[in-house]
Amino acid sequence: MKHTSAFSCDVCGRAKGAVNHWWMISPARAAEVEQLVISSWNDELASDSEVRHSCGNGCTQKMVERWLATGSVEAPRGAAGETARGSSEQLAVGN
Repeated sequence: MKHTSAFSCDVCGRAKGAVNHWWMISPARAAEVEQLVISSWNDELASDSEVRHSCGNGCTQKMVERWLATGSVEAPRGAAGETARGSSEQLAVGN
């Protein structure tokens, strides 16, 4: 069994368990277009410093909404209930 407790949701802070259906979210740039890439979980790729972690659909939706509104997946400072700072299926959303 792989050790996954080092990861926590960047929205709600929940610790990653062994059987969770988590997502990885990362900003990207392609052909001068800002994009948000949502990928299924991969333990090796999840360690990348650009990748943010989401414990499920609700927290993923919050990150997408934040990115659409601000251009960043980072939580605003002082946001209640959110922390400061998932072969992969991918969905790219252009801005």
